[in-house]
Amino acid sequence: MALSRDAMRRRALASIQQASRGFGDALRRGGAPPPPPKAAADRGVDLTAVLPEQLGPVLLTLGSIVAAVTPAVTTAVAVGRNAWVAAAPYHPEELLPAAGGLALIFFGGTYVTLVAAVEAAARFGWPQIAASGKALWDAAAAAVAAVRRDAALDADRDGVADVDELTPAARSARVVAVVARSVDPAEVAAAAEGLATAGLAVVATLRLRFAKALTLGGCLADMVEDLFGPFLTAAAARVLPPVYHQWAPVVTRLACRSVGVWAAWWLARAVSAGYAAARGGHLLVGGLTAYAVRHGYMERGWMERGSLLAVGVWGALVVLGAGWQLINGFKLPFPLNLLLLPVSVVEALLVFVVGVLG
Repeated sequence: MALSRDAMRRRALASIQQASRGFGDALRRGGAPPPPPKAAADRGVDLTAVLPEQLGPVLLTLGSIVAAVTPAVTTAVAVGRNAWVAAAPYHPEELLPAAGGLALIFFGGTYVTLVAAVEAAARFGWPQIAASGKALWDAAAAAVAAVRRDAALDADRDGVADVDELTPAARSARVVAVVARSVDPAEVAAAAEGLATAGLAVVATLRLRFAKALTLGGCLADMVEDLFGPFLTAAAARVLPPVYHQWAPVVTRLACRSVGVWAAWWLARAVSAGYAAARGGHLLVGGLTAYAVRHGYMERGWMERGSLLAVGVWGALVVLGAGWQLINGFKLPFPLNLLLLPVSVVEALLVFVVGVLG
């Protein structure tokens, strides 16, 4: 039976009065009216409560890694500095370029990417890179020292460090706060920007060289396919079963592309090896000559740069170094491959960054 209009009005008025009485009772008790029920879309996970618990252990792990690595790096730097000071009477600043030149003569073609990266960084400016790196290192050392001091605090004197009594999320927040107070953000930002700019310049230079090699490889592949494509396609059709004859042109094209890129890469590596040998010979002859003249082992003018003797020695070193690299296929023989394994790892990382991530 349908309700009359007066009955509907009375029922609505009763509902309003009941809601008003409930609101007044809640206010008299010092509380607040109950919130309206949330919709299904609003009853989700509170990310502000979940993310700190998830990121806390990660930040603490990263901090532990940095704290564990920092002493080893600091010790290595100190040992290197002490060795440099001990060798100061022998003028290592003059022998170091000569030693680098000797390495370039015989290993430049093996570490093409590393040599190109160093050349690009030198073009960008070593002083700026060194200043930015030193600023970041000083900031990291100050942050680690501040975190260690804070980790040793025991304000309540209960025998347990204050940070050990916190949850992972609270510990990470405290570490971030301590680091933020211990460093100069302007200096850190400027140093990071300088290193990032130098890194982008180096990556751009390396990618341009790789792009030239790939372009040359594509052109060589087109010529090989144009000259030998029909013969290779016919040979592939004879080898493949009849049901796969339609794949013969594709296989031929892929083979020509592979040969072209391989040949271009070897040509680029040979050119880089020749340049590295020439650059290394220049550094070696110049460094040893300056060192010998300074310490009286050689008379001035006997083998000056531009003299016939200096040019002859330089040319002999270039031929010897480039030929040695070509004979070895740009690979290091044993035990040099083990001794220079860290350098090989750096070369592989640079190739990965430039070819994959760049």
